[in-house]
Amino acid sequence: MKEKIECPRCKSKNVIPILYGYPMLSAMRKAEKGLIELGGCCIGENDPNWHCKDCKNKFIKKEGARC
Repeated sequence: MKEKIECPRCKSKNVIPILYGYPMLSAMRKAEKGLIELGGCCIGENDPNWHCKDCKNKFIKKEGARC
């Protein structure tokens, strides 16, 4: 089982991934349901990849890294 991502600001586990690029219809539906956050079409090297639904914090967490 995959470990839930924790927000570094508020410690909530109510965190969803941020998707960048032009979204397909399936991604737009997931965003409407609150399963992902759409990050926009411009993709940068240091853009956050996680969004906390509780405190609205956007942060970077690399795979395998610990908060």
